[in-house]
Amino acid sequence: PDLYVLTAERLLELPPPLQKHILQKSESMIRMYNRLQEPENQFRIRSRICQAIIDSQRAKQLRGIEAAELNLKAVDNLYRCFQQIQANNLYLPLALRTSFIFYQIASPFFITVHRHYLANITPIVLSLLETHLTKQFDSTLRLYIAISLLHCCILDDFSKSDEAVKQMMKIFTLVPTDLIQLRYS
Repeated sequence: PDLYVLTAERLLELPPPLQKHILQKSESMIRMYNRLQEPENQFRIRSRICQAIIDSQRAKQLRGIEAAELNLKAVDNLYRCFQQIQANNLYLPLALRTSFIFYQIASPFFITVHRHYLANITPIVLSLLETHLTKQFDSTLRLYIAISLLHCCILDDFSKSDEAVKQMMKIFTLVPTDLIQLRYS
């Protein structure tokens, strides 16, 4: 049964743009896996990640409300993944990959008024990413900073400026001082 998920993952790793028949094949693999009623395990999480990618790719082909609904469905699948990862430390290695996928899928929400849909998921993503941070300024830290800034905007939208300031201060402690440049106009 795990081969269904592995096959779907391989199909979704093909270079973009993903063609319609690739999305259909990978979605049928995920559907077959879901019919088996497997217990909660890493492949259940990975199948939800695949489904989120499929929904996101389909949303790119659409416009308007249909696209927004598919993106919301993708974010919801990732939210469930993050909850499972947070609940069981065995799945922690999946957190980094899921966070990068979340950033790609949720990016259309960042600049719109719809970013409040991400209010529940961003704190979970940040807490899981913190376990992967190193002392280096790498892609993980950049992702953490980007999602932190989004989280700060969401907090500010909900008039929680004090929490946003605390998060910003945390960001500044993570960035190496030689990389911080202040420019005055």
